[in-house]
Amino acid sequence: MKLNELNIRLKFKNIIFDMDGTLLDSSNGVLNSLRQVFIDNNVVIKKTISKKIIGPPLRETIVQLTEIIDEKKLDHLVDCFKCEYDSEGYKDTTIFKDIDVMISSLYEHGINLYIATNKRQNPTKKIINMLDLGHFFTGIYSIDSFGSGVETKGELLAHLVQIFNLEDCIYIGDHIDDFHAANYAKLEYMMVDWGFGTFINEFNWELVLTPKELVRNLGNK
Repeated sequence: MKLNELNIRLKFKNIIFDMDGTLLDSSNGVLNSLRQVFIDNNVVIKKTISKKIIGPPLRETIVQLTEIIDEKKLDHLVDCFKCEYDSEGYKDTTIFKDIDVMISSLYEHGINLYIATNKRQNPTKKIINMLDLGHFFTGIYSIDSFGSGVETKGELLAHLVQIFNLEDCIYIGDHIDDFHAANYAKLEYMMVDWGFGTFINEFNWELVLTPKELVRNLGNK
């Protein structure tokens, strides 16, 4: 997937990617870690654990699945998940088909590539190192990369745009929350359909089906 072979001139200098569901399939590791935590703690699950629950922050996901509102119980479950996922679960992560080729092509074309994810720094670094992807990205940032001043993905994106003065920039994700985050940061947005989101009908005009189509949609012929 070479840009010159596709006759494409990119209209963006900077591209920020969501990670889970957009670049990487982390579903098995996340879901199995959640199941194990709930089993270990005798937690009754109120909703089906499936790929569609991946995307929002961890605490929010646990609340949705369990309907637990007690803060101490939630703190405990979050800590248990971190321990399980950071030690074993993260290892069950793979790259979506053709994503590595797409990233390599954009990188070789001189585009500044970033990652902005709700996943915490610790497992994010482990996954990126495991898959040997770090050298492609100008920066990889998690929801906890900047301390308490950044609490949502929208705030994370806005912070990155501000501190790095990112012009001609787009955010690419797979979930309705990614769309709202891009809007918050006043970024253009593109949605992929191979991830975990369920809001396809709202994004028909900007939905991309393959990494090759994504690259085409990033450019002007």
